[in-house]
Amino acid sequence: MLRARIPGITLALMAAMWTTGGASADTNVALGKTVSIVATDPDPSAGFNNGTAGNLQNITNGVILPDATAYSSAAAIAQAIEWNGAGYVFQISLGALYTLSGLIVDVDDNDAYQLQYYNVSTSSWDALYTAPIVSDGFGLRTRPSVSDQSEEYILSSPVTTDAVRIYGGASDDNFCFDGSCGQGGYAVGQVELFGTPAVPEPSTWAMMLIGFAGLGFVGYRQRQKLVGAASV
Repeated sequence: MLRARIPGITLALMAAMWTTGGASADTNVALGKTVSIVATDPDPSAGFNNGTAGNLQNITNGVILPDATAYSSAAAIAQAIEWNGAGYVFQISLGALYTLSGLIVDVDDNDAYQLQYYNVSTSSWDALYTAPIVSDGFGLRTRPSVSDQSEEYILSSPVTTDAVRIYGGASDDNFCFDGSCGQGGYAVGQVELFGTPAVPEPSTWAMMLIGFAGLGFVGYRQRQKLVGAASV
């Protein structure tokens, strides 16, 4: 009975990949990731509160301001993106595929904000979460919970993506709740995305294991040929 012996290096690779696919704690995978502007607002009155978009990278630095930090306060201007115009869209590029399970956003109280994720399976941007208008209090407030800044919004189903977008929509400043008004006064202080590095689907694992087994068998056959040639 022939038994294919898989080379040690192949076993090491399989073990490493299998370990990678094991369960691990979710972390903030957006931490330190690059933020860019991917859409602007054509309205001449649109723009940034401090005249620039210099705070883009701050919204992934892990800093959540104290609850109800006032819009346009020194602390908010130093940390948050503050802008006018509903046309602006900001993108967080994760740099690799991650499986997201939850999130926290710190945004202005009297606006709704839409988060989308890039669906790598369909090459489309799909809804991830809508941060609702908060009717009580003021300033920057976390969602989903304004009373517990560490509480995550847990996705109904994990999603795999390499990028997330956020933009402002409905606002009670102009009594516009359908996202069509280009109201001023949007602010995003922080976006935290919790997840783990994406792992291959079960079918992909199966294909890789078959491939490794094939490599082992090829190695076995080559060794048998060498042994046969040496005995002649």
